[in-house]
Amino acid sequence: MLKSNEKLFRIVDLLLEKGSAGVTELADDTPYHKSTVYTHLQTLRANGLAFKSDGKYQLSLKFLTISETIKNQRPVYQHGHEAIDSLANETGELSYLAVPEDDVVTILHYARGEKTTLSVTAGSNVPITEHSVGKVLLAFRSDGAHSEPNGTTSADMVADSDGEIAAELEQARVDGFVISEDHTGSGPSIAEPDQTGPRSESHLTDVEHKTIAAPVLDEDDEPLAVVAVTGLSKRINGAYQERICQQVVRTAAVIERKLDVEQTVHASGRD
Repeated sequence: MLKSNEKLFRIVDLLLEKGSAGVTELADDTPYHKSTVYTHLQTLRANGLAFKSDGKYQLSLKFLTISETIKNQRPVYQHGHEAIDSLANETGELSYLAVPEDDVVTILHYARGEKTTLSVTAGSNVPITEHSVGKVLLAFRSDGAHSEPNGTTSADMVADSDGEIAAELEQARVDGFVISEDHTGSGPSIAEPDQTGPRSESHLTDVEHKTIAAPVLDEDDEPLAVVAVTGLSKRINGAYQERICQQVVRTAAVIERKLDVEQTVHASGRD
């Protein structure tokens, strides 16, 4: 059953990558026999997850319904998406809400301000240890709260580092936020240059951008999400950078208060 599921997910990934494909094309791109590919495609069709058009298969928009349902079930999205929209309007920069999922940090919601030349995609993710939004989670988690698939905790990873990460996380706990700079194309990054709009600085092959991120803490002071703003490094500096830091921290606090109110209402309803 496990291997069968792996085959199904591989076919889904290929259809997502290709947009549409026939049985033979999918079989050629996998080690699976055409009959196996066909069987899995019929399973997807029977469950409304794929359809056939002009002899080729495509994933259906039911996946969109699934993703929207999952997103709307998250209390942090329910109480946070409007605050992120406001943050983007206030700063003019790319603003987003990210959440931890095992060993990655994933974009839950984003909004683009008028100055935005970068883009993200809801659902995109990076390793939790390799981006500022992940470092915020590591900085504010209690020891051992996060465990990698191999059993290594976040505390172990920090202890095994060269000391730079440990110092950065300690500073984040003092400041209440993390500031980091990324080079597009030089490593894991959530934000990428926007290639869809008019030609601008964002179309350069190597763009320096800066991210400011702050945690959204639960009732036990454990981070359950991150509020972040990303923009071009040459623009985010000095007094402007300080102002964005304040706005990011304030937005995280607003979401926390809304979640606290919901928690209080639910608790009183159980009494």
